[in-house]
Amino acid sequence: MNVAFCTYRKWAYDIAAELARHRGKWGLTKAVGAIGEEAPIETLAPTGKKIDPKELEILFKDGFFGDIDVLLMYGWSWILPKEMVKEKVCLALHPSPLPKYRGGSPIQNQIINGERKSAVSIFRMTDKLDAGLLFAQEEISFEGHLNEILGRMTSVGTRLSLEILDKIAEGTISPKEQKGEPTIVRRRKPEQSELTKEFLHKADSTKLFNFCRALEDPYPNPFVAVADGIVKISWTRVSAVPDGKAVKADDICALRKRDFRGAVSVLCSDKKYVVIEKAA
Repeated sequence: MNVAFCTYRKWAYDIAAELARHRGKWGLTKAVGAIGEEAPIETLAPTGKKIDPKELEILFKDGFFGDIDVLLMYGWSWILPKEMVKEKVCLALHPSPLPKYRGGSPIQNQIINGERKSAVSIFRMTDKLDAGLLFAQEEISFEGHLNEILGRMTSVGTRLSLEILDKIAEGTISPKEQKGEPTIVRRRKPEQSELTKEFLHKADSTKLFNFCRALEDPYPNPFVAVADGIVKISWTRVSAVPDGKAVKADDICALRKRDFRGAVSVLCSDKKYVVIEKAA
């Protein structure tokens, strides 16, 4: 059984690199997006290139996937053409307990909404948004910084993918319908990363920290408009005591960019501090 991998996201490349080492009844033979120089497979795009969905459709029509049985569209951001999902087994990995949080930016939306647990869901793609049969779903923690969450997602996603592909090759897979009331979220835009005065005035430390950690690299970092420009925030933590310059949330916009060369502690409505440790 031949498998192809299509994506441009770092966490998905990490899964693909592991799958490329597999030898058995199936093998990863093609990739749209590089997955490591050591992988002996045909690759069409450099790491990090955002693949245009129209390019993928052309590849499909030109027969690039002709010998492929399963396409792993991990980290893919668009609905595939009807002909493609009908002819091939196209699987997606979605970091939410589907059918909850279908749609864009599922990780960021869940963290900002205060979700402490989520899931890795692998499902068959259809011409409808994140609505296909579930091939696997496993709970993961959404505690900690974003790199920790992505690490859990990658680890679980790799293991589940290996299990799923083995079962498909053996003909023993039993996908299930998604159960429950679907919820839909929209893909976040970079301008939504702004920490506005209104948000800062109302936010307690948990809400502010969740907002900041949800938008750590590789996503558009949270930013605040200060007296002499824009400051992007890349790393924060919650503390009972201040570290460095301490300011009330209402006063952060009066700071200057140079004030963020050291730690800045924002006093929140619950009397705890969110310490901004890294900013630019």
